[in-house]
Amino acid sequence: MPKVLAAGTAILVGALIWLAPATLASAATTTVFVSSQAKPTNPGTSCQAAKFSSISTAIGAASAGSSVVVCPGAYVGQVIVTKPVVLRGEGATIVANGKTTGVTVPVPGVTVEGFTVRGAIGEGILVVGKPGAPVSHVTIKGNLVEGN
Repeated sequence: MPKVLAAGTAILVGALIWLAPATLASAATTTVFVSSQAKPTNPGTSCQAAKFSSISTAIGAASAGSSVVVCPGAYVGQVIVTKPVVLRGEGATIVANGKTTGVTVPVPGVTVEGFTVRGAIGEGILVVGKPGAPVSHVTIKGNLVEGN
């Protein structure tokens, strides 16, 4: 005699198996755009339709594994990359006048590429861990550091 509970359980397990890969795939392919011309009501699908005008705010909104594309322009302030993302400048300059660093990376799994970083008091781009918690798997490429 078949059990109704067993059939219901099989359907539930099938639904869970089907949902998990879709959730993981969508989290890994997110791109967040930053532009000096951004508006919070924009769809966030390109430089022309960016939602974020602050690099730090965009990093905060991005999920781990996402790309944060910083569109052409000058962005004033220090950037601290707080999660594993690809931070990619496309004609973007970080103006860090008076700040200790331009970009600080205290977490593993980060890529910083394509930026000009100007005016920091110390390092233009700094990768730094804590005692007992070194930072690894960080890629810094194609950046220009000036006047730091």
